[in-house]
Amino acid sequence: MSIHRWPTSSIKEWETLMRNFLGTGSPTETKKTTVACDKVCKPYEEGGLCIRRLRELNLTFLMKLGWHVLNENNNFADLRRSKYFTIDNEVIKCNVSTSI
Repeated sequence: MSIHRWPTSSIKEWETLMRNFLGTGSPTETKKTTVACDKVCKPYEEGGLCIRRLRELNLTFLMKLGWHVLNENNNFADLRRSKYFTIDNEVIKCNVSTSI
């Protein structure tokens, strides 16, 4: 989750399993929800359970990875910079289609 952008379909499937588990105790059993997902995902102080949405979590991890690539001085960051940037720090633009 921290190195790839997850497909929306996978995120929806995982969030469905999580909601089922919170509602029934089993990820496979469904039940009409009595509390909206937006309310459950609020912080404790606002009456929620402080559960993060997976899309937001995925984007947060990717932004953190990007920050490390741009600001750290280690072998991993050097490898990523060499893959995505030219010597003049220009972003390498390429379009690669995926099967996802």
